[in-house]
Amino acid sequence: MIPQPVYEPGSAAALQATVLVSSARFGASYFIDIYRKVFEDALVLNEIFRKDTDNLNVLSDLLGQPRDEVRKQANEDPVGFWSAVKAAVADRGVPVIAKAYYYHKPTGNPLWGAVAREDHVIHLVRRNLFEAYLSRLIAQKTGKWWRNLHDEAAPDDLLVEVDRKDVERYISARRKEIVQFRNLFTGANYHEIVFEDVIRSPLRCARAVTDMYDLPKGIVEVDKIRPSFQRMKQRSNADVVSNYGEVADLDRLEVF
Repeated sequence: MIPQPVYEPGSAAALQATVLVSSARFGASYFIDIYRKVFEDALVLNEIFRKDTDNLNVLSDLLGQPRDEVRKQANEDPVGFWSAVKAAVADRGVPVIAKAYYYHKPTGNPLWGAVAREDHVIHLVRRNLFEAYLSRLIAQKTGKWWRNLHDEAAPDDLLVEVDRKDVERYISARRKEIVQFRNLFTGANYHEIVFEDVIRSPLRCARAVTDMYDLPKGIVEVDKIRPSFQRMKQRSNADVVSNYGEVADLDRLEVF
């Protein structure tokens, strides 16, 4: 079901579509979850720019097209597809946000240029890429990027041994991506937020959302917002990595 309008036409929240861009799986999903609780009637779309798209039932309803046609347009004409989604949402007067990961489209794809020209871009980056690497390893071992609030965290006896060269390659690649996407969105309506800052608490994340949309203080009870899930990793990096002494210096590197 498509959310019904609750915002005045032309309001700051409804005026411009938002695209959240990141490589951080947990961080992007956490931010989207909190955004959804700030803008309760927003249309929140997941990985609609990946191959074969996402949210097919919602998009089919929104665009009035069969699922196969939606999938075809998303694959063959991502700019036209996204424009059609935004036009349909604008008719309903609700905010819309879509989650995009770097790998969904090459940096030269016209979609990114269209997003930079037309949309509000939120770029979520990791400050500590060593920890991002660990999160990926733990997700591979546990089969989960995050857990429900009452589920157990990664086991206390879970240890990983990391290969220094592999970590260095990972950090170098992620740094390059961050710079590339910063450059792609030069001149856009652009906000950059840091994973390590917004996941400190749901209150901090909710305030980041309300601040970037200039919502009046008190319009959203941010102190009552709670996340729907949490991280798998709860222990320190030193407690998780069996050969931490060999790679500890990489844990102190920062992207910026």
